[in-house]
Parts: sequence; C-alpha cells; structure tokens
Amino acid sequence: MRLPARSQRRAGLQSIVSCPRQHRSRAKQPRYRLVGRKPDPERPATLVQWEAVFGSSPPPYLSVPFMQKALRYEAQCKASGGVPAGTKRALKRIATGEPVAASNSSSLRPGAQLVREWNGRTYQVQVVEGGFELDGKSWKSLSAIAKHITGATWSGPRFFGLNSRAARP
Repeated sequence: MRLPARSQRRAGLQSIVSCPRQHRSRAKQPRYRLVGRKPDPERPATLVQWEAVFGSSPPPYLSVPFMQKALRYEAQCKASGGVPAGTKRALKRIATGEPVAASNSSSLRPGAQLVREWNGRTYQVQVVEGGFELDGKSWKSLSAIAKHITGATWSGPRFFGLNSRAARP
C-alpha cells in the first residue's frame, strides 16, 4: 500500500529527526543523536596529546583535525627554534605596556643614512629622531618617502633594501 506524498514526507522526516527507542535507561543514552556524524575515534588520543603539549585541556568545540594541525604547528615551532629572540623581547615589552611603535626594535639609529638610486637620481635619506629627512623635509615613515620618490605605493624598508626580500627594479 502506498502512502500519500505528505505522509511519506512525514515518515521520512520522522526517521531522521528521532532516535529509535531502545530498552535501556534514558540516563545512559543520549536523547538525540547527530545524523551522519560519528564520534571521532582519534579524539581521546588527540586530547591526551594536546594536554601533554599545551598543559591544559582544549576548548570543547575544537575539532580533531584542527587540534592535530595545531599540534603539528607547535612541533614545527619547537623543531625550528620557535619565535626569534628579538620578537620575544618586543612582545614582552608590549606586554608590559610599552607602545608598539616604541617596542619596534629597528636597526636604524639617528644619524644613519640610506641611499637609493631611482630613475637616474640618487636619493639620500637621513635617519633623525622620530622619523626621516629627505632634501630638508621631515617624514614620519620610509614608505611615505618611497611613495614621494616613485609616485606609487611601496614598502619603505623594502624600497631602501632594509629587509631580505628587497627587490631593486
């Protein structure tokens, strides 16, 4: 015997939404189960590993794949030495309340000169207390100077060759 379309839909929905009743006590059985999701068998082992590495249990909503990625990242950091010492010092200074700009450990000291050739002209930038000087004019950042020189947005330190990724066109 065939049910009307509405009854078929209800019957199908009913089997998805409700759990089959079992003759066990309700205290031990969950009232509803997630359809299509089974508990991850790797979760207990991942939780133990997380607690061993980080010293506390993870938030309950973290998925197993996410926790495994975080554990692999932490292992990679430990293998490669972790965060550089200069970065750690800067973070500690920031944590004590020092402004971020002041904690930026720049290798440029007042009195240093930066020289850059661009389109046949040589530009000399003087490092002064609180900024930079080019042709007698004060500038707050190297990026502003680089934009003034080229007419395009540049990373100032990169334009003047102060980082390892410096590219000179």
